[in-house]
Amino acid sequence: KDIYEYWNLPRSSMIEEASLQRPKAIELAEAAARKSSFPVKVRGIHADICNLGWGFFKQFDLVLSPVDSAAVRQYIDR
Repeated sequence: KDIYEYWNLPRSSMIEEASLQRPKAIELAEAAARKSSFPVKVRGIHADICNLGWGFFKQFDLVLSPVDSAAVRQYIDR
């Protein structure tokens, strides 16, 4: 449930200044769709990742996680 701040931009090569103060998940999903060289179906989820449950990510082929928290990254990696 994070938003892009100015200091995120140097570490977020797909994101532009227009994404500042907007939800990271939504902005990253839209950027991935725009920059893809082939049609891709994306879904940005602005939620507390830990409340989604272990099986939630099984429905996706690829998960991009724009989170700052190391603990949340580990949760997703599992």
